[in-house]
Amino acid sequence: MSDRIFTLEEANRLLPELMELIIQLRELRRNITRLHDQLCSLEIQDKNLGENVVHFEYRRLKSLYEESFHQFHQRMSRIKNMGCIIQDIELGLVDFPYLHQGELVFLCWKWGEEEIKYWHTLEDGFMGRRPLLR
Repeated sequence: MSDRIFTLEEANRLLPELMELIIQLRELRRNITRLHDQLCSLEIQDKNLGENVVHFEYRRLKSLYEESFHQFHQRMSRIKNMGCIIQDIELGLVDFPYLHQGELVFLCWKWGEEEIKYWHTLEDGFMGRRPLLR
């Protein structure tokens, strides 16, 4: 978990950057999956056709796969370094450590929400989300 404790305002200010990072992570995940499938297919062809037939294409795809994987981890590290905790990329669930009435909890944001409106205890998770009282 992050050592950073957010205010609601600090967490909300990060949402535009987080949205962009999540879009990029989703796209990179799709690319990684597609490239992995293509590499697996070429490995099968390589066994059937011989090494020289698919070797160049395999190396090209492997390089793209590794670069996509590297970019994915860079963006995940960026989110971690911001102090956020990404819970689910596809759902766009992000938690922010927050003090609520002196207790460490998480502010909870989900893709599609314009601002952070919920929090939950460390134990309850997303299913235990409660509205923030302002």
